[in-house]
Amino acid sequence: NFYKHRADFERLVHIYRQDLSIPMDDDEYGYLLPTPDVKAMMDRIDVAWIKGDRDVWMPPDPYFQEPDVLKHTAALSARGGPEARKYSGVIFGYAHADVHSLRYLAPVYKDYYYTPSPPRVENGLLRTPSGAGRIMATLNSYPLIEYWGECFYRRIEPHWFLRFCQDK
Repeated sequence: NFYKHRADFERLVHIYRQDLSIPMDDDEYGYLLPTPDVKAMMDRIDVAWIKGDRDVWMPPDPYFQEPDVLKHTAALSARGGPEARKYSGVIFGYAHADVHSLRYLAPVYKDYYYTPSPPRVENGLLRTPSGAGRIMATLNSYPLIEYWGECFYRRIEPHWFLRFCQDK
């Protein structure tokens, strides 16, 4: 699905991060409220919702730990408004029935994840500006979850990942 609709995925990333005329809801996760044209594109690629990753990928180095940069990124993150979208990663979810892992008795889900800059991968972990998740060779079976809310990633391109998470 990703490769078949790659141009639409890239266009939706651009819309989410750059077109601030398209509003977000007031929910803490900041879901995009699509226009009819954007909704048609989302339907074409089987995407039900788009939201930010709540990370601040501040160029040129999102991992830079200078205190002034940290203050600035914290302010952007706390604002959570449209301006923060241009520094955000983007998550694409698709509609499906709830899926529960019998192993963990909790909801699990998969989605697509875009990072604005290629993330660091160290010792089998995908590093984001605020955390890390394990990289897997495949997500076709349930990974061994070590803690509630853990996410796993499979790289499909330098900026693109499939993400498998267990709900908290």
